[in-house]
This record gives sequence, C-alpha cells and structure tokens, in this order.
Amino acid sequence: MLACRQFRSHFNRKQFSKRLNSALKRAGETSYSPAALARGFNRRYPGKPITDYAARKWLLGEAIPSQDKLRVLAQWLEVTNDWLRFGEGVKTNSHVVRDDSPVPDYELIRAVAALSETHQEVVRELVAALQRAEKKIKRRNVLHLYDINITRPRSSSVPHIWQSNPLPN
Repeated sequence: MLACRQFRSHFNRKQFSKRLNSALKRAGETSYSPAALARGFNRRYPGKPITDYAARKWLLGEAIPSQDKLRVLAQWLEVTNDWLRFGEGVKTNSHVVRDDSPVPDYELIRAVAALSETHQEVVRELVAALQRAEKKIKRRNVLHLYDINITRPRSSSVPHIWQSNPLPN
C-alpha cells in the first residue's frame, strides 16, 4: 500500500513537471533554466522568494509548489490552477478576461526596500525622471501620428502610408 502511494506521488510530480514545461513553452518563455523560472516567478510572487533549487525541483518533477505558488504560476502562464496541478479541466484560462495592466515586480520592490532611506530617495527621483521622459516620448509619438498622411493609390485598394513632415530628432 505504501509503495503504491509513493509511486502515485512520484507519478503526480512527474506529470506536474510535464505540464509546467509545456505551459512555459506555450507562454513563450525562452529559457527553461531553474534560474530563469525562479527569477520570473519571484518577480510575480509577493511572498518569500523561491531559490533556483526549488525551481529546479519543480522542473524535474521532484516537488510540487504550494497552492499559493501554483496560483501565481497559473496566472503567469495563463493556464488554470486545476490543469497545472492535476491535469484536469480546461488547460487555458480563456474564460478569464486578460488583465494587461503591469504586474508588480516584487523582486524589485524587495530590493528597493532593502536599501537605505537615502538610496530609496535616489530611486524615487530616478523613477520620477524616467516617468517624465516617457511622458515626453508619448506626447511626441502622438504628435507624430497627426503628421501622417494616408491616401489610396488609384491602382490599388491597399492604403499607402508615408510621412509628410516627420518631427526632427
């Protein structure tokens, strides 16, 4: 009886590993290394970061993450919790409206929080400067859009697009 339970547990871990690797590939993750998995996961997970060794165990089917970690993995990889953990139900989370808002980078938040107050202020000023620069770039791009002419050549029904007065760099 004990041997049967151990075999089932081993089998479940291996199946989880196959599903995790499949979901990583489907999500377009280019690296399947434990370090890349840990880095990507830790950016999305607000709790204690996982180690490369823990990620390695997930990838090789030596361990299955806890439920809160499974939820983060499933959300990141756009699969359902049940499919990722058990292989049951629908694979993709297509019934859920995709939220394209930025995902907080918890790894970065933890790193900034570990800095001295003086260095945190430097980071705040840097972020504010970057936000101002991005606003200028967006404003410039919007102005640039107004400076594009769209016409239909007589010989084709495909629009021909060119810039009449591009903004100077």
